[in-house]
This record gives sequence, structure tokens and C-alpha cells, in this order.
Amino acid sequence: MRFSLRKKLLLVLPFLGLLPWLGLRYFDAINTVVDQSQLQAARLVAEAVAGNIHGAELPPLLPRPASKHAAVPVYGLKQPLTLDGFFSDWPEHHPASSFDRIQLRAAQWREQVYLAIDVADSSRYYRQPFQGGYDYSESTPQALDHDYLELSFDGGNSRYRLTAEGPGYFLAQPLGRDDHSVPVMIEAVWWELADRYQLELALPLALLGDSGELQLRMHDYSPQGIQEQQHSVRLQRLRPELQRLLAHYSQVEQQLLVQDGQDDIVAISEGLGPRSSGRLQRFVGSGQDSLIEDGWSTVRVPIQPGDPASGHVVVQVVSDAVSQVQRKTLFDLGWQTLAVLLLVIAGLLLFASRLAYRIKRMGAELKAQYDSQGRLSRQHPFSGLTASDEVGELSRDMDEVLDRLERYTQFLQRVPKTLRHELSNPLNTISTSLELLSESPDSSQQQRLIASAERGISKLEKTIESITEAVSLEDALKHEATAQIDLNALLQSYCERCQMSSPNHRFELLLPTQTLQIQGSDLRLEQLLDKLIDNAVGFSPLDSPIVISLSGGDGIELTVSNRGEAIDSARAEHLFELFSGDRNDGSGNHLGLGLYVVKLIAEAHGATAGISSEADRVVVAIRWD
Repeated sequence: MRFSLRKKLLLVLPFLGLLPWLGLRYFDAINTVVDQSQLQAARLVAEAVAGNIHGAELPPLLPRPASKHAAVPVYGLKQPLTLDGFFSDWPEHHPASSFDRIQLRAAQWREQVYLAIDVADSSRYYRQPFQGGYDYSESTPQALDHDYLELSFDGGNSRYRLTAEGPGYFLAQPLGRDDHSVPVMIEAVWWELADRYQLELALPLALLGDSGELQLRMHDYSPQGIQEQQHSVRLQRLRPELQRLLAHYSQVEQQLLVQDGQDDIVAISEGLGPRSSGRLQRFVGSGQDSLIEDGWSTVRVPIQPGDPASGHVVVQVVSDAVSQVQRKTLFDLGWQTLAVLLLVIAGLLLFASRLAYRIKRMGAELKAQYDSQGRLSRQHPFSGLTASDEVGELSRDMDEVLDRLERYTQFLQRVPKTLRHELSNPLNTISTSLELLSESPDSSQQQRLIASAERGISKLEKTIESITEAVSLEDALKHEATAQIDLNALLQSYCERCQMSSPNHRFELLLPTQTLQIQGSDLRLEQLLDKLIDNAVGFSPLDSPIVISLSGGDGIELTVSNRGEAIDSARAEHLFELFSGDRNDGSGNHLGLGLYVVKLIAEAHGATAGISSEADRVVVAIRWD
């Protein structure tokens, strides 16, 4: 069973469980006092605001006219917004109302109303310069081959068209004015984004009328046709005189709002953020008079005591300060918390000391794997190999890495010997032939010596060419173009060519009924098969068939098998390394590079190569999972 360090650490953690228990006692002792005092403070603020509203002789909070249109909340601002076409200065927690492709937000500062309109439109067409202008009578025909928005306020009493010659500042066009009176001007900024455009505009509060109704009509022009949408909404406009009154009570840790007799919001102070906005909306819809939740206290009091129809004042307060009661309670519980912490620290120190000792011991054992000359010397095994935790797993991983490094070092030591052996034979032949050639006067003898030297040069060239091919193959495979390959058809044609090129051997091909395909290079796969068939022809007796097999299932497997001596499993994993073959004969054709090339090509095609013995046959398998 693996016993990890995390599990061992869990044995210490029960001591930490005492801390939440102490914390629970702490909060139980102070929450009641803090919450009640905070709620009482909020109630006093609400009553003061209600008294000011009642004593200011303001117009009564009459219910708004009934409307079937969707209500859009209006956010109260502390200061005016900057018209720039961006919405970065709009409060992030003020949600937008969505109407199909249009998103609308509204805010109010004193008698000024701001609208932020976002329209999803991937292609924009602007009004041509010097066309249109202010259309007071709507009697002059105008080309509507551009995008625009039309706004209608207060049941159609005031209508404006938002159209621009390009991104930037412009004035909305008033519509339907035949009396040639000076219209109320609406300033606007049109800004264009990748898949939409944004409009930010400012208009006087009086333009909304008592109803606050707004009708939006979107005209989306494109050469393929015109699309139009029309939506009617009701802006929940705020009362400026109440906004100014609430501004005197606006603080960092509280938010206020005023409701009319139908619980519609007619004034609201700047919010505390998205959490405050959500909690306040839920409280208003719940109908409760007070609520304490997670440090937030909210109360609602009527403007006229005993008369809910006169409207309500809602105050929400959040407190981040630590009161004197909290500090005293914390001091009383401090000695208990300190005793628990000392026990936990002692346990953690003991555990950390043990862990540090094991890590240092493993570092010393790692250094002992090398001799004084810096050469790898695997004489001192790691002591933590049998441990079941992460340190033991790390020791096993390091031991495996050192084993691989040792094998690679042995390979590097074997390379010069192999090259010296492979190159010395043709070099000796060339040297001997040249010496005898200078001493022999016989022309026929000279021809034989020249031929012998040429054969030595040919062997030397083949050796160098084979080594160069193996070394450069890995880089070449990274940039090889690939395509979809039909393995059945490729093996069928390849087996036929093998039979023609090696008529003394018999080849058998086993193919599945279904067609198997991979992504790769057919030339490289044939190169892989060339190496396997070359080995099979070299080791297989003439009376034994060479079998090429392809199978599917949970993966694709390509095998080449021939009759031969059994291969030891310990030696099999090294046969795919450079210069590891058994047929190094000095000819330059068999340097132990064949299976190394097979491994490189297989891995480049997402496959693995392996070799094994089955009965009296040697099987090389290429497998795609």
C-alpha cells in the first residue's frame, strides 16, 4: 500500500481541527452584538432620511402610470459621465437589459439621463457625408442605405434618429417637427468594435416625460437587404430632488434607495458593488422589513409612520471594522488558540525534520554514484527504493534515470570501437594494395591490386554513407510531408517486389479483411520494411517463409517474422540502438544500424517497435495504439 506524504500529514491535521472550533466560539460570541448594533444603525439612518423626505414638503410619491413594457432600471450617479463611446466609466455591477441584438443600460445624474446602447452588427454602413441633416418635417426623401437607431420618447411625442457619418461625436436628428421650433438636442458618440457598435448619449430628463417610455427601432442596412427590430421599454427614471437628498447620506459603507407606494425605485445612491446590488434587489423583492446576512444589514421604514402607501426608505449597511467587543473576545480566547498552535507547530517541525533528513540522505547517495573522476559508478544503491511515499518514488525514478545514463555511456564507449573495426578493414585493404602496386612490375598484378583498392574504397564509402543516413534520418523525419496511407495496398505491392528481388526466398502476406490506414510517408514505411526484410533474408533459411502480417482491432500491428535463433529478452531492448547488430562484417552493409532506423521511422509515425521470439521464429512488431 502506497503511504504518501499527504496521508502522513493528515495525521497531524486533526490538531488543526481545534482551530475552527475555537473560531466558531469566537464568532458566536460577537456576531449577535455586532449584527444588532449594525442593524440599529441602519434603522436610524433610514428613519432620518424618511423624516427629511416627509418634512421637505416634496411632491407626493405617486405611482407611475401602468405600463406593459419591460422595465429598465436607471442607475444613480455621483457625478456626470464622459461621453466617449466607451463604457469603462459605467459601473460594472449595473447590468444591461438585453433585447435580441440590443443591450441597453441607463443612468441618471440630476436632470441628465445617460443611455449606453450596444448593438451586435458585424458590418456597419454609415450615412454618406453631406446627406440628410436635421429632418424636422420628414417630408424630404432621404436615402436610408446606412445603419441607424430611432428613439421615440414619451409615447412618440419626441423622436430622434441616431445616424452618423463615421465613429465619433454627433448630434441626434429630431424627427417629425413641422413647427420649425428649436428641438431639444441629444449629444451622442458612435464607436465601432469588431462585431458590434456602441452608442453613448446624454439627454435631458424632461424628454422622458412622466411615463418614462422609450421605443427603440434598429435599422440594419446591408446590400443583401434591410433588417429592422423594434422594442418598447420603460425607464425607471429617478426623482432628482430625492437624488440630491440621498447624496447627503451617501457613505462608503452604506447604500440607500427610496420606493414609491408601488415599490418602484424612485431614487438610489451610488452602490457598494455587485454584491450589494444583488442583495439589495433580493431584499426589495422579498417584502421584508429587516435582514441580517453575512455582515450585511438591511432595513426598510415607511416615509410616513404607519402609512406604507407613502413609500419606503431602504438602507443597506456593511461593516468591515473590528469592534472593541471582538477584540476583547479574541484576547480571552487567545491563550487557548496559542496552546493549540504550539502543539501543531511542534508536530509539523518534527515531520519537517524527518523529511529534510531523508532528502539530504538521498542527495548524498546521488553524489556517491560517481567516482572521483566524475565517471558513473553504480556501486551504492539508493536506500529509499522500498519507501512507499513520494520520496521513495523519487528515489526509484532517479535510479531508473541513472540506469539509462549508464547504458548511454556504454553506448558512447562502444561507438569508437565499432567505427575503428568497421573502417580498419577497408583501410588496410587500400593500404596493402597501394604498397604492393608500387613494387609490382606486372601489369595484370597491378590491375588486380587496383581492383582490390577500389573495393576497399567502395566498402569505406558504404560504411560512411550508412552512418550518415542513420544520423541525419531523425532530422529528416521531422520535416517529412505526410499523407493518408492504405497499408493493405502498400504491403501488397511491396511483397510482390520482394518476391521478384529475392526469388530464392518465399514471402507470405497476411492481410485483414478491412482496410487499415495511417497518416505518414509511404517512402519511409518502405524504407522501414527494407531494413526488416534485409534482416529477415540474412537470417532466414531458404526453406522457411518470411511472413509479413497486418492486423487491426484495438490498434494496428505490422509484423515481419522469420525463422531464427531465439533472442534473449534482456538483449532485445538494446537491439534498436546504434551499432547493436549481430552482422557487422566489414562490408559497410551491416553496421547494426537497421533496427535503429526502424525505431526512428516507427516513432516518427506514432508507433512503437519491438522484437521478440515466438517458438522458432523471430518477430519484429510495429504497433499503432
